[in-house]
Amino acid sequence: MWGLDPSCFPALLGVSDEEQSVVYVPGISTEGNIRSRHKTVNPKADVKLKTSRVTATPVSMESIKGAGDSVDEQSFCRGEIKSASLKDLCLEDKRRIANLIKELARVSEEKEVTEERLKAEQESFEKKIRQLEEQNELIIKEREAMPTALTYASYGSLGICGVLSSVLDFE
Repeated sequence: MWGLDPSCFPALLGVSDEEQSVVYVPGISTEGNIRSRHKTVNPKADVKLKTSRVTATPVSMESIKGAGDSVDEQSFCRGEIKSASLKDLCLEDKRRIANLIKELARVSEEKEVTEERLKAEQESFEKKIRQLEEQNELIIKEREAMPTALTYASYGSLGICGVLSSVLDFE
């Protein structure tokens, strides 16, 4: 979908952390994997500043690269991205990733349980609907049979003489 190069994901290709080369990761210093002190206090304010400077004129990648850019930064801009390994992350980021994975597993499990519960409820409702439809059909049949039954019942209470007398008007 995004046209990503599989070599950008060495973990998927079976490459261990030790076999991976060290890469430049913006915001992380090379010593001790400590974040730089240039981190903004309010990232939303930083985003607003960045978006307010956007111009309508197209800018080439060559004009973006400064004379002081490192080789790793220049290769990053050209799309020659090397993947970062978990070893490059600080302990806090590793914990965040672990917590996100746990949360994803928990949410996935909750989703499965909820889907099963909804399926069971749907089957229960469908069963109740079938029962109500059957009851409705029985009620309709009973109502259709009722006028005939009432007619026979009224003649039956009069007896055969009562029926003949009502038909022949004999008393």
